[in-house]
Amino acid sequence: MGCCFSGGTAERDRGRDAKGGAGGEARPQGHESLRTARSSLDSGDKHAGDAAAAAAAAAAPPKRESMRDAFLSCCAEEEDREAQIIRNSASWEALAALLDVDVEDPVIIVLCAEIARTSPSVEVHTMAVPMAPFLAYCQAHQLLNVAALRRRAEQQRHILDDPKSQPFRQAYTFLFAFIKPTAVWNVATDDCIMYWQLLLPSWSYLDPWTEFVKSRPGKEVVTRDEWLSLLDLVGDGDEAFDTYSADASSWPLLIDDFIEHHLAQQKQKQP
Repeated sequence: MGCCFSGGTAERDRGRDAKGGAGGEARPQGHESLRTARSSLDSGDKHAGDAAAAAAAAAAPPKRESMRDAFLSCCAEEEDREAQIIRNSASWEALAALLDVDVEDPVIIVLCAEIARTSPSVEVHTMAVPMAPFLAYCQAHQLLNVAALRRRAEQQRHILDDPKSQPFRQAYTFLFAFIKPTAVWNVATDDCIMYWQLLLPSWSYLDPWTEFVKSRPGKEVVTRDEWLSLLDLVGDGDEAFDTYSADASSWPLLIDDFIEHHLAQQKQKQP
């Protein structure tokens, strides 16, 4: 029955085609033109509506990303992003991306030290900053967006210019705890050398010091006392060498040996 119905329909269609339309009457062209015009008008209205919506969206003030969202976003950029987000901590590389600075920019150290001081009850270590102290820091300094955080970092950059200042000492002291592995009291010598080069590029004895430390047989780690004492040596400048006395010295053995080594080299250069 369905086949006969289909066949009859086809026959009627052929009849319409032969006569130019249903019932032998040609379909009025005006109706077709109106239908086409209406279709174009509806399409134009739709495009106009889309354009108006897009213009309204562009004119609306951009939605500000919260610092929490920004923090999680920078964590999500990590290769191990799932682990980063689960423990709600941002690595050194993630912080560099958030601040839009190079990973070797020491301003990251200054900022991390300030974050740690904001929440002293939360331990900031192993090269990662937890979200809670980060958000507390942003709130304390009214840093409502990433742009404000980046401005804050640039404003604090001057701290790096003065190794004798208290803020520099705070950042330098913090760094030792920040870079050492958990449950370990010392830091690998190679790591210390890298950070000395980042933080103390203008120290006139930096190259002799790093070469001396590298040449020490079996010197694989640096103690906290050696790390902190070096900053005292930097602060003393030439006076530490000019007034050095082995009998009266209170320096750690590593620094004692360095001063004596340097003085011996200088004596050999004298005519």
